[in-house]
Amino acid sequence: MMEDIREGRSLHVHTSISPRASCTLFFLHGSMASSAQFDKLCEALTRAHHPEEFNVVMYDALGCGKSSKPEDSSGLDLYGTNNLYLDAKKIIERYSTPNVKSVVIGHSYGTAMSARLVANRDLVEATGISAAVLLGTTKHIPDGGRTGFLFRLPTFLLGWMQSTLSEQFLQAAFSPSTPESVKNEARQFSNNNEMHVCKSFYNGFQWATDDHWAAIKLPVLIVQGVDDKITPPEGARDLFDSHFKASDAIGVPIDGGGSSSSGSGSGNGSRMVEIEAAGHQIMQEKPEEVAGEIVRFLKDCGVL
Repeated sequence: MMEDIREGRSLHVHTSISPRASCTLFFLHGSMASSAQFDKLCEALTRAHHPEEFNVVMYDALGCGKSSKPEDSSGLDLYGTNNLYLDAKKIIERYSTPNVKSVVIGHSYGTAMSARLVANRDLVEATGISAAVLLGTTKHIPDGGRTGFLFRLPTFLLGWMQSTLSEQFLQAAFSPSTPESVKNEARQFSNNNEMHVCKSFYNGFQWATDDHWAAIKLPVLIVQGVDDKITPPEGARDLFDSHFKASDAIGVPIDGGGSSSSGSGSGNGSRMVEIEAAGHQIMQEKPEEVAGEIVRFLKDCGVL
């Protein structure tokens, strides 16, 4: 359903609420993406754990998916990181419930947004955020993104280049072993993005800083695809080793991964897992494996 989250910002929000839920899962998608990318993962989560024990809240950011896509002609930086952060914060505040724990699950750019949210101590305390899950992340990406210079071009040129940019994204985002049907879904979605939104978004793109990562004091699960070329595993390992491997997050140790994954734990609840035959779109490529890791992590942290 469409909701006015803040003045002039109408977003498509999907919720699944259970009166028996012990936690609410808040999903944050990546850059110029959609909450629909989490559909297979949410279906897998319902098979991996009792669905009545968790709520689901996910939304399309302004300019993405089914949300409104206004022209950013007013100089208000509609698609800038700070405004997108305030939208995400408002959604968590609106849908968090007393005595129900909150978990932030981000993918790609959504992991950087998750870091900003979970680094906010007041928000964590007010909304019961108890853990974070980062899918396809890295420690640092330059302002504007790695291809941000392209988005200084005129919008009509970007439209002319759109299909080429989509193919480049697919090459980097998916494992060579991913079925073509999965890639086709992503291709269709990418080719439907509004290029005036892409231009404004990437001109205002900012990743999380070391200060954001360092401020996180909750258990964190990082799930990374071995074949990820957008946020390669070494960047996620650097993030984990720098900020979570020996952090003072509250939690319990988690053992290593299963047959299709390898993992390392921190002794405090945080963990990193790498999954074979998966790329950047790991929740679309390996939803069952990712769901299993999330459920195991949340159980060991006492969230589920």
